[in-house]
Amino acid sequence: PVSVESQRKAALRAKRIAEIKEGVKKRASADYQPPTPNVHHPSSFRSVSGIGAKCSDARGCQEFATRAVESFVARWNTNSSKVTIESYVHNVHRARSELQIPCLPRVWLLLSGEYRTFKDTRYSIKTMLERSVGPCYFVTFLLGHEGGLGPDRPLHVTEALLDEDVAFFDTRLTYLVLKHHARAPSDKWYVKPLHWVGAWMLAETLQQMHGI
Repeated sequence: PVSVESQRKAALRAKRIAEIKEGVKKRASADYQPPTPNVHHPSSFRSVSGIGAKCSDARGCQEFATRAVESFVARWNTNSSKVTIESYVHNVHRARSELQIPCLPRVWLLLSGEYRTFKDTRYSIKTMLERSVGPCYFVTFLLGHEGGLGPDRPLHVTEALLDEDVAFFDTRLTYLVLKHHARAPSDKWYVKPLHWVGAWMLAETLQQMHGI
């Protein structure tokens, strides 16, 4: 026979599943509006770790970002007799005045890899973020300078290409493009850790620079 406790647990599971399905259905509706975030004045922001901004003007942010990117690149070139990677282009240096951050980011989305079809997938990515936390998100993107769909469909990743994506995400996207040399493109045990550590480094640098 089924115990009373088992019946109670089964009923709770069924109730929870029904709540999840109702939430998914609600968020998928065309008239769904994400919850209004608690908006604070930018100058009053404090990061999760309680730190304040490390740079307050364009020059200070430029210097801070340059040190962070150069340190990251140098660390991954240490064990190679040849230069393995180099920074190709990035927008880590942007000052706070150039960013639209109405609230403390509740979600950090770390992306890495090749550009490929990002122009198509970015729509669903932004929808997911906004329906989850409104404008309270930030995206970091670390990628290689060649991002096509194969030898017959090459794509050269440029600053102009990525700046259009930055505008699409309302400035809340920071990117770093790396140029690969030597073993980097073919060595997955080098490239995969490199890209994931790099995406995390971008988020950490932004948190320190702007206290978010």
